[in-house]
Amino acid sequence: MQWFKNKWLKLRHRLGLGAIEWDMTLDKVFDRLAIMKQEPEQKQTISIRVVEDAKIGWLYWMELTLSVLIATFGLLQNSVAVIIGAMLIAPFLRPIQGVAFAIANGRRKLLWNTLQTLTISTLYSIFLAWLVLGLVPYAEVTPEILSRTAPNTFDLFIAIFSAMVASLAHAYQRLYESVAGVAMATAIVPPLAVIGIMIFFGDFTLAWGSFVLYLTNLVAILLIGVVMFIFYGFNPHKQESESSLKRIGILFLVTFVLWFVLSSGLQKIEENRTLQKSTYQTLLQTLDKDLPGAKVKDFEIIETKEGHTINGQLFVDDQTRITHGKLKDIKSGLSEKLGRDFELELDIVRTVSIEGEE
Repeated sequence: MQWFKNKWLKLRHRLGLGAIEWDMTLDKVFDRLAIMKQEPEQKQTISIRVVEDAKIGWLYWMELTLSVLIATFGLLQNSVAVIIGAMLIAPFLRPIQGVAFAIANGRRKLLWNTLQTLTISTLYSIFLAWLVLGLVPYAEVTPEILSRTAPNTFDLFIAIFSAMVASLAHAYQRLYESVAGVAMATAIVPPLAVIGIMIFFGDFTLAWGSFVLYLTNLVAILLIGVVMFIFYGFNPHKQESESSLKRIGILFLVTFVLWFVLSSGLQKIEENRTLQKSTYQTLLQTLDKDLPGAKVKDFEIIETKEGHTINGQLFVDDQTRITHGKLKDIKSGLSEKLGRDFELELDIVRTVSIEGEE
């Protein structure tokens, strides 16, 4: 920041514009950015609403506890409806927007309080999900859990656009009811629950993937929240302008880094699609050679720590003889053609031809 300050002063000196205080320059910049400036009464209403929402008590912790518990059991049950219910009652949006407002308005005390609430809430949510796994008699990793361990660029876009709706709701009352939908889209609690679940299972790689998803949603809401509050005409006092600008710069930098990290997620999705297609075609060719007439349904490739496993149903004629040696040959041929090792977990379904009387 000091580098920019020095460059600005040197530029003004060269142009013969005379010296001007750096804080006054920043103040003018913030004023120019107020492209959606609200009336003083409306700004006061927004300020009171955000500050009041940022205050926490026993009800906040009760909401958070219930939302984490519901999300955890919904993930374990693989129930989308239950997970959505957890998103709707999650109170995370309040301290997050409190942080965004504090950065935009240069309020250090509010920033510290909301950051403290956010940090404690995050750690508490992860711990609670981990604790649930230690108490339930039986649990396994479900598709809903796995879907929150491999974020990509689309998740960043969803979080950004949803955060816009949440910020607009502060200034436009008719959008206020849409915040429930935003809570579902920018899901904060489910990724935190997945972190706790995967830590319990000892899979820190998937736990990290879910943390990246949580961080993506969090940073997107913060960045868009700060920008929208500045658009509304909120700006820091002169002595806080430089600090707010630094914090905004950090948010942009983190978002930029997340963009590159999440881009690799999209690339991995494309690689998996290509692998699925080539493997399926190769499997059909191999089966046509070793088991003529066999068909495969519900084909799926699952990536594990040991490699790749092919799941599905293998439909063969009732008269076809299948031995372990033949399955081993199919597996070896498939691995050789694709250049990687595969495990076969195929449910064999016998088919019977029924001929009717003429």
